[in-house]
Amino acid sequence: MTTAHSLPSRTSVNPTPRRSVWRRWLGLACAGMLLGAPLAPAQAADTLARIAGTHRIVIGYRHSGPPFSFTDNGQVVGYAIDICQIVVKDLARQLNLNRIDIVYKPVDTASRFIQVNNGSIDMECATTTNTAARRKQAEFSYPYFFTTTNFVAKKSAGLNTIADLAGHTVAATSGTSDLDQLNSVNKKRDLHILVVLRRTHGEAFRLVQTGQASAFVMDHSILAGLVGSSSDPGDYVISQDAFSEPEPYGIVMPAGDLAFKNAVNRALSALYASGEIDRIYKKWFVEPVAPNGYSLNLPMSPTLRDWITKPREYRN
Repeated sequence: MTTAHSLPSRTSVNPTPRRSVWRRWLGLACAGMLLGAPLAPAQAADTLARIAGTHRIVIGYRHSGPPFSFTDNGQVVGYAIDICQIVVKDLARQLNLNRIDIVYKPVDTASRFIQVNNGSIDMECATTTNTAARRKQAEFSYPYFFTTTNFVAKKSAGLNTIADLAGHTVAATSGTSDLDQLNSVNKKRDLHILVVLRRTHGEAFRLVQTGQASAFVMDHSILAGLVGSSSDPGDYVISQDAFSEPEPYGIVMPAGDLAFKNAVNRALSALYASGEIDRIYKKWFVEPVAPNGYSLNLPMSPTLRDWITKPREYRN
């Protein structure tokens, strides 16, 4: 399942066995088929059964999406990765497995939905926003972060508002909702922005670093991570002016995989109820972050706190 660019990293988890949960799930699945239940959950049964049979799950991640999902010293790390590791441990408990090995596979914005639906990865743990259009392509877990769409520029450029971008070259990442929002605002306000595309967030940010683009439009949280991990964080400013209302990130899973999604959501509910999510959040957004020890200073928003307190599916 790995590629020449993926990491051979594998993580095993060892939960307390609970045969009754797995047997109960199988019984319900069989009962559903006997009663003429819709075919969509059968795909979920395949996913869970494959994990149970192989003791392995493939997680899609991003090379350059700090602090959510990135590589540091050859290891896949990040806020979303920490969350998904705990989710996998709980899945092992639900399936009565003594371990599930995690195999990490790199994905980008152009390939993430294709790979999650063709079986290349079982779920993506990164920075994919949950929108109505995307819910037609894949399943999303309960939210684990909320963010707005903003832009980053060098302080020396004097760009502070969306209106300031008029006539400038602005970078965006292909296949993102941020690109759609930028194009919409550009057309509606007649700003004559020249939009240039790159496949990864890191490549788009480098256009700003090298002066090839005046700004980069992306999720505020991703921009904060890219600035914080740069060699000169003080050289950049992230706009207060936003292209969108807050939107949630969720774990991405195969379309129609309802049983798998429900199992993941049960794991997230347990994580949120335990309070462990607060430690994970502070680790990545309040405390110093690798590789240069820069703190993002992003305390948990009231919106995220509300969804963690009352986990539920997002519908916009």
